Amino acid sequence: MKSEPGDVVVRYISSGCNNTPHALDWNNAGLVAYAAFCNVVIYDPQNGEGGKVLYTLTNHKSKVMAVKWVLNTSLDPEHKDLVSCSLDKTAILWKYVSEGNYLPYHMRGHTDTVEQVDAVKFDNHGESTTLIATASADCTVKLWIQPKDNSEIQCIQTLTIPSKAYNLHTLTVRILVIQETALVFCGADDCNVHIYVLDLTSHQVTKSSVKLMGHENWIRSLDIRLHCMADQEGYLLRSYVNGNLLQKRASNKYNSNTTANVNQVFHLEQPPTEEDLVQNTLWPEVQKLYGHGYEIYSLAASHDGTLLASACKATKPEHAAIIIW
Repeated sequence: MKSEPGDVVVRYISSGCNNTPHALDWNNAGLVAYAAFCNVVIYDPQNGEGGKVLYTLTNHKSKVMAVKWVLNTSLDPEHKDLVSCSLDKTAILWKYVSEGNYLPYHMRGHTDTVEQVDAVKFDNHGESTTLIATASADCTVKLWIQPKDNSEIQCIQTLTIPSKAYNLHTLTVRILVIQETALVFCGADDCNVHIYVLDLTSHQVTKSSVKLMGHENWIRSLDIRLHCMADQEGYLLRSYVNGNLLQKRASNKYNSNTTANVNQVFHLEQPPTEEDLVQNTLWPEVQKLYGHGYEIYSLAASHDGTLLASACKATKPEHAAIIIW
């Protein structure tokens, strides 16, 4: 007698994280997205005693290099969408549809590995718009835009970043919702952080004359948090290099411990001028943080801007530490 198969129930999923510097990211709801070979895994560390893998997103054809939750600056600041990039030379925007259902939007055009990705979602004349930046080993940064939910993604600009060793390492992009302008921060192996200004109406990019210097080796990662302090705006950029020195540059104009919700920072009355950037923002160097004994590989700031986490490459298990500053 032939027996009928019963329902198959998944009891446990175990999937290791890829060994790349930007393969994991937290959102403000406490969920973790991380790269697991060709897949993107969404994990809830608070589910049960050992956490639980909630969803596995599959669409990349090769190793996923970086994963990032999309920063949402709208009135509903929950981070639900995410982006990923891969050794397969593509990036994907994963649009949240419903629980466990994510719709992939592909970005193709790079000629080498896409090493890092960042994205911001903002309100643009009543439309929910997503701006994405991808950094590739082909020494270019591509800027992509999805004008409204569920529309096709368009590549609006390609920036060529000089590279001494054909190795672009870091990228971050944040949107200032003022006069339809976006600032794009890029760092590479020339030891500098470059700033680009994107007009969100014409999609034209101009390179700022401001170049952030001070590192003595390749910049492997950078992060930016924008703070609203009373009626003033302050900018804090954190970056680190191929060494054991961590540098922080911040505005010396504002020294308040009172910060508002991070999504309020994007609603400013006027854009910062280059003179302001040079004199008041990111300069001078505030502090050097020592503690790691090997190459610092990853850096992240908390959403409220009060904590800074750093991790380094380790040759021994006892040296594999994450430091909270």
